Amino acid sequence: MSALFFFLVAVISATAITAMGTSSAIGSSGIAEMSENPYAITYTAFDQDKVHPDIISYTKKLLQQDDTRTYKQADGHLFSVVNTDINKSFTFLSIEDYNKLMKLRNEKEIQIPIGSVALLPSINFNPRDGVPKSMTIQLETTKITLPVDRATPINRFLSNYENIMLANQEDIDMVWKTAQKTNKKPEDSFNTIQAYTIFHTDDWEETAVIGKKLQTYIENWNTKKQNTERGEYVGFESLALQWQNIQQLNGILLLLTVLCGAVFYTFSAGFIYLRLHSDLKRDEQQYKMLFKIGLTKQELHKIVARQLRIMFFLPLFVAVIHSLVAFVALQNLLDFNIWQNVGIVIGIFVVVQSVYYFFVKHQYLKQLRRIMK
Repeated sequence: MSALFFFLVAVISATAITAMGTSSAIGSSGIAEMSENPYAITYTAFDQDKVHPDIISYTKKLLQQDDTRTYKQADGHLFSVVNTDINKSFTFLSIEDYNKLMKLRNEKEIQIPIGSVALLPSINFNPRDGVPKSMTIQLETTKITLPVDRATPINRFLSNYENIMLANQEDIDMVWKTAQKTNKKPEDSFNTIQAYTIFHTDDWEETAVIGKKLQTYIENWNTKKQNTERGEYVGFESLALQWQNIQQLNGILLLLTVLCGAVFYTFSAGFIYLRLHSDLKRDEQQYKMLFKIGLTKQELHKIVARQLRIMFFLPLFVAVIHSLVAFVALQNLLDFNIWQNVGIVIGIFVVVQSVYYFFVKHQYLKQLRRIMK
């Protein structure tokens, strides 16, 4: 087997594996959890103390009908203080409410000392750029400086906020009261408290039907009961519906990627088969000479099998190593684990290559035995 043949098959196979592995990762539900709100069903009540009980009651009624899944619930509030002079907002979430969110997905809870804050990734903050020692909340007539205890690595539910911090509830109450005092009249205040209620299940991918029903219900609710003057309405998000939208947007890309991988693998397989038949006459002469010196059929099978294993699996092994380098780089860009998808793709390639190997070996030996007669 020449070095050029080895190089071509390895490169073509690596391209096919990388293309299909990337396609599998992009098509995974993890991409929705990374790029969107990672919880199955989310209600946000704007300018209201809580999500209306009728909405919660209707949601629980639908979820109870789905007796194949267990849903967890978490409620909380977001406190946003706004400085109109510098057009800047600061949003707070209590540690208690944050840990409730972590329990929904069995993620690690955190604690911070009273009088300090933890920063969440947001529009204005990326932990990779470094963590400041303190955070200054600049209000219209005063400022409050709180030490930063830590930065949390993941913030998907709250990613669209300008500055988002975790704090103990008593610190949030202190900041809120101070911010409210800067306004002479309550109606002049742009500070808001936003309530939310979240329902989550691990196999949220199967909740699209419920999501559509709830989406229609909330649209009708807002049409009848929202207050446009005060900005009162209820927001709704379904992760399953968002994932469907992502799949539709990426559908053509995924199809082209899979076709590209299939074409490259077919080319690689055809190249191996062509190389075998082009060398058949040369191999025939070699085996005839070996037969003359006493080579048995069993020994012929062993020699051919060893040569074919090298031809089929050594380029594949090198291709897998090259692909793994690309997948490591891809993993660094994503916040969800792609290795299960990658393992499945590589496993499929190994199985298909093994089936192809046994088929070719059978045909090749059959042809050699016919020639040797």
